[in-house]
Amino acid sequence: MDLSDGIYWVLNNNTSMKDESTMGRHATDRSGSKTYLEISNVKFEDAGFYKCVRYPTDGTSDSKTNRLHVRGDMKVEVDRNFTLHDTITAKCCVRSTKSEIDVPFVWFISNVWSVNDKFGETIDTDIMYCRNISITSERKFHDNFFGCSISPELNVTSKKPINIFHPASVEWIPLTNTPSPIMVDRNQNVIVTCLSDGIPSPSVLLQKKTSKNQWMDLPLIETFWNVTDKYWNFSYNITEETTCTLRCFATNDIGEPSASDVITIEVLVDLMAVILANLKLVVIGCVGFLLLLMVICFLALKKRKRIRYRLSAEANRNATNSTQNQQNFIRRDMPDLCSHEPIASSQIVSKFLIAPGLQLQTSHSLSSMTVQAMGL
Repeated sequence: MDLSDGIYWVLNNNTSMKDESTMGRHATDRSGSKTYLEISNVKFEDAGFYKCVRYPTDGTSDSKTNRLHVRGDMKVEVDRNFTLHDTITAKCCVRSTKSEIDVPFVWFISNVWSVNDKFGETIDTDIMYCRNISITSERKFHDNFFGCSISPELNVTSKKPINIFHPASVEWIPLTNTPSPIMVDRNQNVIVTCLSDGIPSPSVLLQKKTSKNQWMDLPLIETFWNVTDKYWNFSYNITEETTCTLRCFATNDIGEPSASDVITIEVLVDLMAVILANLKLVVIGCVGFLLLLMVICFLALKKRKRIRYRLSAEANRNATNSTQNQQNFIRRDMPDLCSHEPIASSQIVSKFLIAPGLQLQTSHSLSSMTVQAMGL
């Protein structure tokens, strides 16, 4: 190309680049074999066919035509917050001049996930063209940018930040490989470590099962030790109970709360204390048994004395009644020996009846008779 050749740029076959509306926006550079056109601050009105015409000084003119497509004003519409496994629905729109070729259309999430799409049709001049997409949210999308692009190298891109929330989860991390229950000495501090997860970060508490089989929150001021990243450390001291059941409990107001497996803690048994306690129970039992036996013996002896007293009293009454009956019998059947009336000997013999238990002795004289009754 001769530097003396005439060079003209023509837009859409009817506008010379020397038009006043294009002044200051075009720049040309001519070197030994080529010429080029530079347009600053491109607008949609700049789209079209650009023809470069060369007029040599010693021959016929020639030309070459190029087409300029202009796309921009891209905008993505998407919600900011989602719960894990929710459906993300997004809309992306771009303004483009007329095009007979497919336009690459790309969705992206922080450059780690993409779906290629294309317009696939002719676009009229200066039109806003939109695409929609629906995908399932994943944890890796959290705190990233969701966007779309048709020309990343030209920065025809739009993106927005999104958050993917998911419910709290928690698990108990044993300090050793020894499974539950954890054996400790009385008044020993037990360190319980809980590993939490969730977005937003959950709050974690240490819970204890009560005697009514209900879970009770333990005060943080008494149990909380520290938290590092997602590890919550608690300190619990067994003072009175011999066994207790604990668990980690987490919530972040997204979905249902989460609880870990139960942690059973038991106090080591002091063998000597157990022996002394059992011995004490044995002594108390023996003393109680002896006291009970003494009471039973005392009551039995007292009852026996009452029976003896009753038998003795009854025997005395029977003896008294028997003596009185015998005396009455003798008085009733024996004649009155002290009377002054004479008694015939035959009458005396017929009247003498011997009472049981008595010995009758008689003596006779000429003038009188003596009768003596003696008890056997």
